[in-house]
Amino acid sequence: MKTIKYTGFFIGMLLLGIPASAQITSLADLDNSKSYTIIRQPDSDAGQNILTAAENGTKVSVSTNISETDDDNWVVYQSPQTGFRYLYNLAYKTFLTNTTDGCTLSGVASPCYLIETSHTGNWLLMNNNMLTGMATENNGILFSKNEDLATDGIAFTLTETTRTINEDELADIKAKVAEAEESIRTTLLEEIQTLLEEAIRMEAMGKSDFAGNYDYADLKTAYEEVSGNPDSYSNEELENLMQRTKASVYPKEGKYYRIFNLARPTTESPLTNTLTITESGSKILSVRTMTDWLPGISQDNPIDNICLFQFYKTGTGNSYILYNPSARIYAGEGKSENQAPPFITLQQNKADAAPYDLVYESNLLFRFESSTQPGVYITANGESNCVSFDKQEDPEKWYFQEIKSIDVPVGNSGYATLCLPCAIELPNELEAYVAVKQQDQTLYVQKLADYTGNNILPAYQPVILKRQDDCSTTRFTCPIVYDAPQTDIPNLLQGVTLRSAIAEGSYILYQGKQGIGFYLVDPDDRTLNPNKAYLPYSDSYTSNALRFDFDDMTTSVTIPETNGEQDEILYDLSGRRVSTPIKGVYITRNGKKRIVR
Repeated sequence: MKTIKYTGFFIGMLLLGIPASAQITSLADLDNSKSYTIIRQPDSDAGQNILTAAENGTKVSVSTNISETDDDNWVVYQSPQTGFRYLYNLAYKTFLTNTTDGCTLSGVASPCYLIETSHTGNWLLMNNNMLTGMATENNGILFSKNEDLATDGIAFTLTETTRTINEDELADIKAKVAEAEESIRTTLLEEIQTLLEEAIRMEAMGKSDFAGNYDYADLKTAYEEVSGNPDSYSNEELENLMQRTKASVYPKEGKYYRIFNLARPTTESPLTNTLTITESGSKILSVRTMTDWLPGISQDNPIDNICLFQFYKTGTGNSYILYNPSARIYAGEGKSENQAPPFITLQQNKADAAPYDLVYESNLLFRFESSTQPGVYITANGESNCVSFDKQEDPEKWYFQEIKSIDVPVGNSGYATLCLPCAIELPNELEAYVAVKQQDQTLYVQKLADYTGNNILPAYQPVILKRQDDCSTTRFTCPIVYDAPQTDIPNLLQGVTLRSAIAEGSYILYQGKQGIGFYLVDPDDRTLNPNKAYLPYSDSYTSNALRFDFDDMTTSVTIPETNGEQDEILYDLSGRRVSTPIKGVYITRNGKKRIVR
């Protein structure tokens, strides 16, 4: 079944079984001086269903027979001033208006919007943000809210009748529409003025990188022009600009955000309690106190990722799914039983994660509301700060800060490794290298730019960073790059974007006894900080340290010959690997006996 999803409410009716030549297939074919019938597709046993006036012209109903009166004759009047359309009943000289009481008729004109479905000549109609359709039950009228609307048997066609509209009738319609539009215009301009005042107030808070700021420049220009020339913008154009401005406060799909929990501020700043993915047996959402977002920096002993999240919109409302690119995992809403609060579930596939509803609370603050249980919100619970759903009278609020750059640290040695969940542009003072070949005791590296042709470090690409000799900077601010192309780059290095345990026999970069280089990881502590690169285990590496040298002649990592026990990988007589040998007898990887005295 074909479905179409709309925000708010619509009216849907379908017409089949009449001559195709009588049906309206384009909005341009509608004529203010003509009348139309609205007929639903007949069921096999129900006959034709025709939209008609009922209850002395106060309600709209469905009839199975075409009337000899004007009860089912409708004018689809288009205002020459605004372009809006109005559905007018000729029998009672009233307009179709959806209210909470149902589909009614009113002496006050109410604009409608005709929307063509995927079938030519089949239409849907929106009025007052309310959705209804024609059916055989409930007296032929159905209501729904924020749901997929199946168009089969519900959409409608407009069929021209022989009934024409005389001048007096047309003048009456025109006068009522003009009166309604003047009132609509006044209300609309008042709403725009209020919205612009709110937008300017948010801007004055000085947090330009936060979601919750309005993109209001186009609306402000239109509002100012209308003040001098009322005809410069139609109501519909102003309404569209206002809705676009309202939508601009929400996070932008695909951009990177840091999410702060306002309910747990520190004495220094309310923006240190950060939503993150942590590992304690299994990955969970939690709130941590963090003061920086440098890759691989330890905050109060735990090692956390750089806390980037992305929002992906679902449907047409303000429903979103969170994605953590460091863990490559989606955080969605889990279903609960017996009306218990839902739980947060982490999913590998986007399709398996249910969305949250974002509620904007002004002052740059949002709430995460359950999409299945209104009034239930995401909160950081208890001393553990594990994030879950809870029903609260005053739900917790969250800031969303767009992260536009990543600070990359390079220590005094001038070298570092890096692997990020987002693409960045490296400064000219840093060169990135990948490991491309191992031969004998040498690991050859090559400039990343030789493959990419630029200074862009792609997402999830592990590299060695080398600072230029004449540069003493230890922290580099690197802008995030969107839509960076993924290039097939040969690379022996591997990277982690979460705190991870790497395989025994792997090599990590640090300043050791033999200088800066790749050293064999301690078998008793194989945890690697987030956003780092390493050289994974290989049978071809037979020493404890891989020293490297960048010079003008060659770019390579030299694996020194195993001339002494300090450079060799040693095992005790039980076959257990020994990182710090003491006095005794050991066996090398090549099967030779070594005696440490």
